[in-house]
Order: sequence, then C-alpha cells, then structure tokens
Amino acid sequence: MFFNAEDFGYQQNPAAGYGSLVPRRDAYLLPSYGTCKRFIKVFGYNLMTNRCTEYIYSGCGGNPNRFATDSQCRNTCFVVRKRVTVSEPDYYEDEDATEAIQIDKRKLSRLRGIGRING
Repeated sequence: MFFNAEDFGYQQNPAAGYGSLVPRRDAYLLPSYGTCKRFIKVFGYNLMTNRCTEYIYSGCGGNPNRFATDSQCRNTCFVVRKRVTVSEPDYYEDEDATEAIQIDKRKLSRLRGIGRING
C-alpha cells in the first residue's frame, strides 16, 4: 500500500513550488481538552506562536489538533518562515521625490526643536 502526503494531513501547495507542503487545516484549530475524564499528555499546535505545546487531553471529543509526540506535531504543523529582503524604496531613484522627503525631514526637525526647553 502506498501513501502520499495527503494521507498524513499535508496538502500540496502549488503556489510555493513543487514539493512544498503546508500544514493540514486541523492544525489551525485551538487545542481542546475534550469531554471525558482521563488525563492524557498530548501536544497541540499554537498558530500564534508557531510552536507545539503540551496539554492534557480527556480521551474523547476535542478536535484533530492533537498529537502523541512533540515531533509528530512539529512535522505536521510547523511553518518555516521565509526571510524577506527589503530593498531601498523606489523614491530614492526619483530625485524630486527624494528632495521633497529631505525638505520634510528638515521641517520636522525644526518643529521638534520648538517644543524643547533650552537651558
């Protein structure tokens, strides 16, 4: 029997290029305790911190954002953030725009000086 990424909760992400994976939608749910009375240590993905955290599961109910191990949670849900390089704004290439910005900066620095107490 053959398995593919979708069988393990992953989806292909065509926008990110061939072979790129995005976490399954279940990982975006808040970890849930469930409705029973047992105490089972599990891991759930936290979208805000992009980390898997340990929590107690009751044994039934809840939602699919529940993993037996931290590594299983990370492998399924962890999102690798890409570094973005910020380039110099285009207005520096336009001399008139650059000059207008420099004039505005000088005016602003003079206005800041008016409110100061010298002494």
